[in-house]
Amino acid sequence: MNKILLSDHFIVRNPTLSDLEDVLELYNSFDIPKYGQPNQSLASVRTMWTAPDFALESDAWLVVAPDERLVGTMQLIKDSETNFFTSGGVHPEYRRQGIGTHLLRLASARVQERGAHLPDGSQVTMRAFCLIKPTNKAEAQLFERQGYQVVRHFWDMERELIDPTPMPVWPEGISIRTFIPGQDEHPFFEAYTQVFQDRWGYEPQTFETWAHENLLADSFDPDRCFLACHDKTIVGFALCVDFGEMGIIDQLGVQQSERKRGLGQALLHHCFGELARRGKRIAHLSVDAESLTGASRLYKRAGMHITIHNDLYQKTLDRVRG
Repeated sequence: MNKILLSDHFIVRNPTLSDLEDVLELYNSFDIPKYGQPNQSLASVRTMWTAPDFALESDAWLVVAPDERLVGTMQLIKDSETNFFTSGGVHPEYRRQGIGTHLLRLASARVQERGAHLPDGSQVTMRAFCLIKPTNKAEAQLFERQGYQVVRHFWDMERELIDPTPMPVWPEGISIRTFIPGQDEHPFFEAYTQVFQDRWGYEPQTFETWAHENLLADSFDPDRCFLACHDKTIVGFALCVDFGEMGIIDQLGVQQSERKRGLGQALLHHCFGELARRGKRIAHLSVDAESLTGASRLYKRAGMHITIHNDLYQKTLDRVRG
């Protein structure tokens, strides 16, 4: 385990899996004041830390105070060979001490290291989501000081699940079923890839990485993964996960050939009904505010409203040392 002295008071080290619960507590310390609720779970942090392209000893950092309290964390998540996301933050009581700046610089140096195999002059991007809220201006300013710029806007949207929820009306020839383990892994992956390849910022994933994030995550439940089929071909899907009293519609997509037929709306209404049946009070999802497929308009028509505005910040590293 590497340890670096940040100052006379703080130590930076890499985490181990034994830090999982403490890191979740740290995430909650800065997420709950921002969002009004937790934004991570043990399952989501564990999924991040155990991803095929993630190494705890070099892609994650913790800042430890003199009393051994965790006060800062950063994870560097590989999206593709040339694109990385950061996830982390600083405990509210320890801000304005250079911790966030140091963590972002560590992540930037690691990106340079991971891109060393690329040709000279290759461009690599680092991205991070930032909540747009008057009380969160300092975080946006931190990104801007480190050379990040806003490149996209995203919304979190919600709807209360009040009985009765809308009944889905399925297009002719479409049937709905749940995921069958041992049968649907690769067909679902192929459908997912085809659906999202025209999405802004899409980066191809290997089956192993995709399966780790979706099918092997602790939060995955085959009974909450809904597949819309034409004959035996998956033409649409919705993947839901539990998060307290909330049901999160984590993935929802329709094949291009099946769009404009009401399948997206039917899948959404099906999710509402299934989540309500399982006792969830709220349906929640995230969407690209500028989606070319008009997804946000569909969600608004279904009674969902915007609860959170997030900006996607991006920094381009113009030269990677090859």
